[in-house]
Order: sequence, then C-alpha cells, then structure tokens
Amino acid sequence: MASTARAQHPITTASPGTSRSNNYERSRSGEPQKTGNLVYALFAHDTSRALDPQGHIHAVVANLTRDPKGTWKALWNGEIWKNNTTIGQFYHAAFRAQLQKLGYETEAAGKHGSFEIKGVPSEVIKEFSQRREDILTKVAELGIASPQGQDRVTVNTRDPKLAVEDRAALAEAWQDRAVALGFDGTTLIAEARARAEVQARPTFRETATAALGEISTRIGAALRTPSSLAVSGAAALFLPADTIKAQHATASAIRHLSEREAAFSPQAILSAALGFQIKGLEGSAVVERIGELIREGHLIPGKSERLDGHFDLVTTPAALAMEQKILDTIDRGQGEGRVRAPSNASCSPIRRIEATAARSPRSMIYSDLRASKPTRSRDDIRQTRAERTTTCSIPCSCARRVARSIASDMRQSKPAEPPLSPFALSKK
Repeated sequence: MASTARAQHPITTASPGTSRSNNYERSRSGEPQKTGNLVYALFAHDTSRALDPQGHIHAVVANLTRDPKGTWKALWNGEIWKNNTTIGQFYHAAFRAQLQKLGYETEAAGKHGSFEIKGVPSEVIKEFSQRREDILTKVAELGIASPQGQDRVTVNTRDPKLAVEDRAALAEAWQDRAVALGFDGTTLIAEARARAEVQARPTFRETATAALGEISTRIGAALRTPSSLAVSGAAALFLPADTIKAQHATASAIRHLSEREAAFSPQAILSAALGFQIKGLEGSAVVERIGELIREGHLIPGKSERLDGHFDLVTTPAALAMEQKILDTIDRGQGEGRVRAPSNASCSPIRRIEATAARSPRSMIYSDLRASKPTRSRDDIRQTRAERTTTCSIPCSCARRVARSIASDMRQSKPAEPPLSPFALSKK
C-alpha cells in the first residue's frame, strides 16, 4: 500500500485548459480567460469509508488563480465541472503509469480509465469493495437503473468517514481477510519488484517494436492505416516508445471521433485516447501531441473571438474537404431537383395544409415542408439543416399522392441501378 500511495503523489490533478478567470476589458459582464494555473492542496487517503484498502487523492482547489498579467482573481470553474470525467481519466492514466513503473501490470475495469492491478482475483476485489457492494444492494432494493440515480444513491448512502485508531491492527485484519480467500499478495509483489528492477537498469529501454506491439494489441487498426496523424513504418524505429504511443493513441482517437462528427473538442480527443489504456501513456503526452497536430495543420481549430484565443472545436482537412464536396454537389444540382409533392390546390399551399391539419386523422413527420420547393439556394439548405424536425398533420390525400409518386418512380427504375442518393436526383 505504501508504494502505491507514493505512486499517486507526482500526479497532476487537472488537465490543461481548465483553469480560467473572468476578464472585464471588453465586457462589463466579463468573459472567460485561460490562466493555466490553480491553487490546490492534495490529500492522500488509503482507505474507503468502509475502511477497505483504497488508495485515492482528494484535491481541494482554492477560489484563486493568477491571470496573464499577474493579478490574482477568482477562479471561473465552469470548465472544471464540464471536463470532470476527462480530468478523472487524466488522473487514472497518470496513476496507472506510476504503478506500471513500480512493476505492476494493470487491466481495464470499467469506463473512464478505471483499472485494476492484474493478478488480484475477482473474489478478493469484491471482498475489499464493501462500499461498492452496499451501493449495489441499495440500488437493487430501490429498483434504480439510470446512472444518475445510482450516483444519487452513492451520495445519499455515504457514512461519516471513520478515524483509524490502530492502523497496524487494520492492516493485519486486511491480511487475515485476504488469506481466508487464499491470497496473500506475496507472489504478486515479488513479480512486480522483479519487473521494476529490470526497468531500472541503465541498459533498459523500451524498444519501438515493443511499443508498436502494445499499440497493436490495444488499437490494431492504427497500424493498418498509415496517415499524417502518426508515424509508421521504419520512421518509428528512431522515435522513443512514449512518443510512438502518444502519436498512435491520438491518431486513433481522431479517427474514431471523425466517424461520427465533423468537428470535436480537444478534450474529446484526450478522453478517447486515454480510453485505450495504453501502457505508460499519460494525458500530458496526448495534450502535447494535439498541439503538434494543430501547429502542423493536421487539425484545424475553430474561429475564436476571445482575448485568449481559446477555441472549442477542431476539425480535420479531410472533413472540410468532404463538407465542401457536399456543398459543391448541391450547387451543381440547384434548380434541377424533382418535386415530389403535387402543386395542385389540395396540398401545395402551406397555409392550406396547416388549416386542414386539425381535421386530418393521420399525421406524418417532416422537416420543413419548404424543402419541397424545386429551387433552393445554398443558404436555404443550411437553414433547413438547422431547423428542428417537427410533427405536423397533413391531409391524407396529399400524403397518398406523394407515396404513389415515389412508388411509381421505383417501379419504373431499372433493377440493375443502385439506390439513388439525395444528390443523384439531379442526374435523372
């Protein structure tokens, strides 16, 4: 326990960019400004509220920060709360890396960077997780399923922290409970010390091959897709193992996020990269790599109007190129789209549809009926995208006519033709 407690002390408790104050130079109400510093105290604890062994640290943050001009100001803590989960991952990654330096192997256990020391039997972990078992019992008793509800149970069932009167007696009781389950930890500790001795030798250096092997195990797809986001091939042999890990973890995080979003925050990249739990990878290395990609143009920051130049989102050149391609395709098809809704008096005028909606027994979902206009500008397209999908009742006769029109087109199309994309309509 003493060695694992020492492993926590050099850990930074917050990821960069979360400390801010308010600047009043341009606005009477103030605007956030990054300061890059916190005033805090760390308190290391080694027991849970149920007096089970549990190494953790409490960080008490003062309502103080120093702005770029050296003036002490109140801390604006919105970003700290907003990025609470990522900060937790940052802490877990650093703690995990320190334990690995002590020779312990770790394995993922749940979300947000949680981990366990490899080699500890699950029944032993359960035995020394009384607080967790109490929470799960209460959750089952109340029939709560949502994560928010479980968090509330955790808060509401907290017992007062107990003072340890005799720490030696408590440690002896832990040993007795573990031995009763057939586990004393001596073999695990001996193996960890042997690994630590090898790592401490002057000639020891983790090779690029070993680093790539670790990455391949965690995120094998990264090695199959060479790109400008990470070094690969022979060039990797000349870089430190930690650099290779940071580059590939960051690149894989960007690819993962790009599959779902055109733009995402640097904090999301950090969270995704640390989620791979690559051995020895810490948050500071990922933050540094994100900065390198921005400076090299592989990540493009969003526009900032703030004094400190802060931006919320980044994107990639590939995402921008795809967006431009879509807009260019829309422009080429302007005025050539097919009108699906008939333009007769029964269903074309929007006001007539709204007036008869109340009498219609059926309804359908539509996104802005103005989208049926045959000629629309690029601004119209953007506006339509941003509007919310609305439920509106329309006359059944109009809906049936539209359905018949689409069905007729489908019957007339050739079987060998692939399904039409929204942008292929102008080619018909």
